[in-house]
Amino acid sequence: MKNENFGLVLSTKESDDKKTARIIGTDFFILMDLDLNDDVDVKVQDKIPLGKDSVFVKQERAHLSYDDLSKDQEFETEKAVYSIVTANELKYVKFFNEQSKQASKLHFLDGI
Repeated sequence: MKNENFGLVLSTKESDDKKTARIIGTDFFILMDLDLNDDVDVKVQDKIPLGKDSVFVKQERAHLSYDDLSKDQEFETEKAVYSIVTANELKYVKFFNEQSKQASKLHFLDGI
């Protein structure tokens, strides 16, 4: 299973007994619901560390699909993905260049 090291906050919710956040992972773009520790404050688009040693995360509650997001969270997801890709532009340019080479080879082989 793929693990995310960091995530960008898409939304937060606070009730009397807990704080929660919806985030998108910065490595694999996994959408997650998290329970946050009571003593942390996060805002939308904050980058937070994830994992068992994170001071921010009490517990990961669920992985989500894009359909689970509200319209506001969809908007924040667009901004987050743009931010993640531009921060790692070389990684994604290399990925797409390599994929287009593979696709060209596959199309060439189809004609044989």
